[in-house]
Amino acid sequence: MIQDNDRNEAIQTIRSLIDSKKWTIISDVNSAIINSISNKTPGECLEIISRSSGGDVFKRYPFRLDKEYAGVLLDFIRKKQIDGRNLDSGLTDPTCDLVANIFSRHVEEMSDEISGAVIKVIISNDRFVRGISDVIIASSSTPVPRLLQKKLSAVVTKKIGHALLTAVDSSTYATVKLSVMKVAGAAAASPVAMKLAATLITSLATTLKPIIIKMLASTAVKTAIMSKIKAVIMGALLGSFIKIIGAKLGVSLGVAYAFVLAPLIIVWLTHEYKTLPRKLAKSVADSVAKDMANGFENTAQSLAEMIVERVVIDGVGLISAQFINENNVDDFIEECLAELDVP
Repeated sequence: MIQDNDRNEAIQTIRSLIDSKKWTIISDVNSAIINSISNKTPGECLEIISRSSGGDVFKRYPFRLDKEYAGVLLDFIRKKQIDGRNLDSGLTDPTCDLVANIFSRHVEEMSDEISGAVIKVIISNDRFVRGISDVIIASSSTPVPRLLQKKLSAVVTKKIGHALLTAVDSSTYATVKLSVMKVAGAAAASPVAMKLAATLITSLATTLKPIIIKMLASTAVKTAIMSKIKAVIMGALLGSFIKIIGAKLGVSLGVAYAFVLAPLIIVWLTHEYKTLPRKLAKSVADSVAKDMANGFENTAQSLAEMIVERVVIDGVGLISAQFINENNVDDFIEECLAELDVP
């Protein structure tokens, strides 16, 4: 079982790290959205999509200068459905992906600090400690009577668990490495368990970083980020269309006669078609930046919680003989057997 205090400490550490990047991330998102949308064709900016109940794209409505498309655009601006399905801008998904990539890249840059924050959580996980104990016992050449194997396992688990928690008392990668060096330097005067703990923590700290980098670049993390920002981006795009098109033509959400407004939309699109990407880019970027700033702390908290849970699962799965210093295993097992009064 993960210690709640260690878990919460790791989450708060990672959240603080993400929070420290808040304005850098938002600034990069703002610039990226402006650059992305302003470089799209007017047709790409005007594509409307309908979504299935699960949120996937069900149908695309490419831009056409006719009444049918104008009716679809009008339904989108007025938040109406088509055949019972919600409408959205075709720009939503690529913009979400863009923002998620920026977010992931900035968090990935903190992989050293994140490694340090989660090491203590991993080594306080009962399953991890039991797994390490099993590997230690299996790696030993010391014969163990069958009747004592269960008792030995309990002693090994207790001693190695205590040694690991003693060796790590910080939440940053730099101080974890310093802590390991201190343990290694004092190995001659330390219990054998501390020697093994030093090896384990050194291996874990080294192995975790690439796993964290891979995890942060994974689809699961990007999906988690997108789940937090998708509504923001959808709202920003809809709001921008309402401001740029709807407000100009006096389109009200309560207007019932689409056939009256559709010709006006066609006329407007004919005149404003070429300038739409630039206007839309600025409006969407500013709106997304504002909403991201307001909800950034919640996003950082959710992401920190996911990182800790995901890394603990992956970290527990790292248990292997490569962590074990074979020269110390037999001495450690003999020390544990001595506590059982085995001759």
